[in-house]
Amino acid sequence: MNQHNYELAIELLLIAIGGFIMGAACVGIQLEKVKRQRDEALKRVKDLEK
Repeated sequence: MNQHNYELAIELLLIAIGGFIMGAACVGIQLEKVKRQRDEALKRVKDLEK
């Protein structure tokens, strides 16, 4: 029974680590989108100032 508990704990830990990595990837994707929007907005402002 103890070995089963250890296996379960390891599986849950791996799932948690996987979830953390997926969450970090989603945050990275959102950050890239925000950076792209910022760059486009700055470009529009520069074009309007001309």
